[in-house]
Amino acid sequence: MNSLEAFPWETKYFDENLHGTDYVVGDIHGEFSRLEKALSRIGFNRTTDRLFCLGDLIDRGPESERFIDFLSCPWFFSIVGNHEAMLLNYGSDSARASYTWYPNGGWWWENTDETFRQRARSAVSHSMSSTITVQASGRRIGLVHANVPSGIGWDRFCKDLGGNRDYQMTGLWSRSRILSRIEETVEGVDYIFCGHTPLVEPAQLGNVVFIDTGSGHRPSSFIPNPRLTIYSLTGKAGPGIA
Repeated sequence: MNSLEAFPWETKYFDENLHGTDYVVGDIHGEFSRLEKALSRIGFNRTTDRLFCLGDLIDRGPESERFIDFLSCPWFFSIVGNHEAMLLNYGSDSARASYTWYPNGGWWWENTDETFRQRARSAVSHSMSSTITVQASGRRIGLVHANVPSGIGWDRFCKDLGGNRDYQMTGLWSRSRILSRIEETVEGVDYIFCGHTPLVEPAQLGNVVFIDTGSGHRPSSFIPNPRLTIYSLTGKAGPGIA
């Protein structure tokens, strides 16, 4: 599989974790050492806990190559982000990549060989899902990279995603909900977690929570303190920052 058109748009479902704590993390963007430090800080147990990621594991940061190793860990699960979509779409076309993907942090790809590239494409296509639905503390939680179309329930979105190009582009790229501050409850889930849009602080609109806080980005007036945000999904009070 070398293009996004061939990506298997499947939803993965996870039952309640009866033995540990479930966490969700925003866009990592090649900052895997930062992730490891954060997991150590919260006491993450690799035997019983699970970490769900919102995509964009790669680009911008210095350790993008490590994403393959993390996807092989039995406690690590990720949906696909727009940066993995660019890897699939442009990773075989250096001319298109140079003006479409590389300016958005994909420059590291130039320093990889074809063996790694084949492994990377396979990891995205076979180890990442389009969305995730997880049961946590009696709640149903949906994970998607960017957004859910306004007025569309979670189950319909996940069911139709594979054959609906507009849904795919919304799930990977749309910022309309957060930019327009749409206070809308998405039916069929208690919470949805999204990344994609870097924010100074996490934000919640209706039952949709945005937790990309700029990991991989350089400090700027827009994001003065780029960092990872990790939420615990397990607890009576509902999801909260770990």
